[in-house]
Amino acid sequence: MSLYYFSGITFLSLLLLVACGGSSGDGSSDIKIGGVKASSYLFYQGSLKAVDSESPLSPIVVEAGEDIINGSIRVVEMADYNAVTQTSRNEHSHALIYAKRDGRLYKVNALKDRSLTPVQISSEDVANQICIPLSQRYAITDFNNPDNSQYLYALPGVDATCDTADDLLKMVRLGMSSNDDPMTAKKALRPLMDLNSGAINGWLVNDAGALKTCDANFRNCGSTIADVATDAKFWLDSRRHEWLLLGMDDQFFIYDTLTQTLSPPRFTVAAGSALSGLPMADENMVYFAYNNTIYQFPADGSADASVLLAETVAITLIDVATNKLLYRQGDSIKAIEKTGGTAMTLVAGDNNLFVHTEDDLVYYSYFLLLWQPDPGSGNGSVLINQFNKAGIVTVGGDVLFERDNAQWVFQPGGLRPVWLADEFNHFYGEPSTMILASSGSHASGYSLPGATLQAFNTSTAEAGAMLGVLPDDDGITFLFCKQGTDGMLCSTSHQMTTEEPSSVTLYEGDVYFLKTDESDSFLRVTNTPEKTESVVF
Repeated sequence: MSLYYFSGITFLSLLLLVACGGSSGDGSSDIKIGGVKASSYLFYQGSLKAVDSESPLSPIVVEAGEDIINGSIRVVEMADYNAVTQTSRNEHSHALIYAKRDGRLYKVNALKDRSLTPVQISSEDVANQICIPLSQRYAITDFNNPDNSQYLYALPGVDATCDTADDLLKMVRLGMSSNDDPMTAKKALRPLMDLNSGAINGWLVNDAGALKTCDANFRNCGSTIADVATDAKFWLDSRRHEWLLLGMDDQFFIYDTLTQTLSPPRFTVAAGSALSGLPMADENMVYFAYNNTIYQFPADGSADASVLLAETVAITLIDVATNKLLYRQGDSIKAIEKTGGTAMTLVAGDNNLFVHTEDDLVYYSYFLLLWQPDPGSGNGSVLINQFNKAGIVTVGGDVLFERDNAQWVFQPGGLRPVWLADEFNHFYGEPSTMILASSGSHASGYSLPGATLQAFNTSTAEAGAMLGVLPDDDGITFLFCKQGTDGMLCSTSHQMTTEEPSSVTLYEGDVYFLKTDESDSFLRVTNTPEKTESVVF
């Protein structure tokens, strides 16, 4: 499954969601952490607060002040891991890790049966200098033992500047005490997971220009697998998680984590050029778009890339369905058989598109991009996306649903978007729910005021509960939600107006709660003037 936004608003690509549940259905058993399905808090920040789904309008204060380093919070997710299918179910927040201005790192338990009192992790005392943003900042789940889950971060080196060659890379584990020293880390490409238990076995790293494997503590590194002249990047794993797609020095390779071997280079991208969109994979093949062409090669790296489809104009690969590939060409969404042939147009229009795919269903929205006067500056304008229509179409071209004045505003993410470089937990979970906003007011030019929210089953496209109505007196411009064990928290952005533009933030965030299977469950949790509050993802 994948999710893509095609619009000029970059914050729309920051969605990071988990929505899983149900039994495995294949006769195999899950590894049960704790033996029962966990129940977790959801969190939001301004000051840090926890929300219990049983009393969402009474949030619990975790950190009263605002001295958490902005951008440092990472959520350690936990789940029941199925070694046979390599999937995770009953996903839930297990803990939060973050840095504070006192220089320390802290954790907070997210499980409802544990204390919400922050506890110091490790002896780190300069975490207030943590590099934000930075690609080397992750929370990695150990599904076998939660206390072995890792938080990777970086501090500036002697040049006192982040994202330079002398950055100090470090790692702490969730179970560390305040007396434990942080571990020295290396430039991480991908954790190496034990596919039988879900434990962190080691790391694939770029060690000063040498591709190597190290143990889970970044020690006992092996010999050089390959030299890295300029850059190395983990792109994705296939649905068989032992095969990793790596990009090194403008070439594609496959690293086999079981045999610990690297394939020959299978494709070379010309210097100064780039892929169109992200590479995709199924159990057998890797697919990518480059120079108006879709290429494919075996996911085990056994052969070079070959042409599947050549177009005359730019294309972007969207997702891999059961038997077809989905791609965007101009303002159209098209499908082509994995074996090649003639492409079929599924959705065509002249506006920007959002697309989410689930198996053989394609969820789409049309956006109208409008320029509105900017009340925060007194002149100029800002870009607002106004929804036009939303629908569902099968990869065979059958339109199951389409509604004017509507937009999909929440979608599950069992596979987190690969462009979020700090997410390595690529365990495929079951989908859950899409949420549709429709019949909103466009008098102000905003997207969502007054819209009605309705749940849809992602796998079957069946309409579900009417969840509630968004307020019609605020300029809500988006809705991002994090699924919890018994409900979800949603972040919104309200466009503010004032007679004194310099004293008020143009956009102000608030938090809502809802349950996707319960009618009229949409509740406003925060309404704090001149303060932005947002969900912790």
